[in-house]
Amino acid sequence: MKYLCSSKTTDIMNKRILTACLALAVSLTATAQDKTAPKAYAGGLFFDSIPTELFGEGTTLSVVNTRYGRVMRLQLADSTKLTDEIKRRAVPEEKIDNVDEIKRLIELVETRDRLTHGKTAEPVVGDTFPEFHCSDVNGKEWSLADLVGKVTVLNVWYSGCGPCIKEMPILSQWKTDYPAVVFLAATFHDKTLTAQLADKYSFNWNQLHSDRLFTGWIGDKGYPLTMVIDKTGKIRYAAHGTNEQTRAEVLEVIKCCVNE
Repeated sequence: MKYLCSSKTTDIMNKRILTACLALAVSLTATAQDKTAPKAYAGGLFFDSIPTELFGEGTTLSVVNTRYGRVMRLQLADSTKLTDEIKRRAVPEEKIDNVDEIKRLIELVETRDRLTHGKTAEPVVGDTFPEFHCSDVNGKEWSLADLVGKVTVLNVWYSGCGPCIKEMPILSQWKTDYPAVVFLAATFHDKTLTAQLADKYSFNWNQLHSDRLFTGWIGDKGYPLTMVIDKTGKIRYAAHGTNEQTRAEVLEVIKCCVNE
C-alpha cells in the first residue's frame, strides 16, 4: 500500500522541521554566547581581565598564544597570594571555551619557562662546545665525540615557537645541500611528540628529544637558538631568534667552516 502526503501535510512537516532547526540554532548560539575567551591566568584561575594588583616584585608575565586569542599568564612570587576579592572575579572553567586546549597550552608555556633557565650558562662565540649526552628519536646516543672533526649546526626549538616551525622546511634543505655537516635539532619535548612534530613539518635534522642542557641556554633571549660549531669544536656563530638575514649569516658561516 502506498501512502501519499497532501501538500498541506507536507507544509506542516516542513514547518515543524524548520521550527526544530531554528530552536537548535538558538540553543547552540546561546551556549556559545555563554562561553568566553580568558584574558589572563594566575594562581590556577582564569580572568576576563588582567588583575593588575598582582603585579609586583617577583611577578613575571608570559604570553600564551591560542587560536582564541592571547592569554597573559602571571607567574606569581611565593609571597603573592590571591585575595578572596580577586578569586571572586575569576571565570569558572566551565565558562571557558575550549578550556582543556587552553590549559594544555598554558602547561606547555610553564614547562618552557621552567626549562629555559638552566643552571649552565650559555657558551658564547669562541668557546669550546661543551660535553653533552642526548638521544635522538631513532635511538642513537649523541655526545661531543660524535662531532669531532665535523662542522655541526645546532638548532634549539619547541612547538610553541611560530618562527621555529616556519623555518623548518628551509633548514631541512640545508641538510640536503651540506651532507658532510652534522645537523642537530634539540627540544624539551618527549620522544613521541618530537618525532610526530618533525614528521608533520618535514624537519629532517637529527632530532634530540627530552633535552635539558641546550634548552637551558635559551634563557630570556628567546627561541630558536642556532649555533655553528667548527671542526675543532669551537663555536663560530650563535644567535637567538630567526629571520632571513640570520639564516643567511648562518649559511655563510657554514660555508666558511666547511672550506677550512
